Amino acid sequence: IQKVAFIIAADGGLMHLAVTTNTPVIGLFNSEIKPIWRLPKHLLKYAIQSKSNNVNDIKIYRIINIVKKIYI
Repeated sequence: IQKVAFIIAADGGLMHLAVTTNTPVIGLFNSEIKPIWRLPKHLLKYAIQSKSNNVNDIKIYRIINIVKKIYI
């Protein structure tokens, strides 16, 4: 995990494992889980919360905008 530029992961095991590294984590959350409950403060700027109960409803442009924040 530490060798990748960033991780995109839904709230779950991979995301929580990635949080233990220095790798930026783009956390995907459904509408019922607040990112502040799951991520440390320094990663909240990379969190994306779905407007529905399904993270698959998150539009790709929202993820791309976060990726741009990591590299700019």
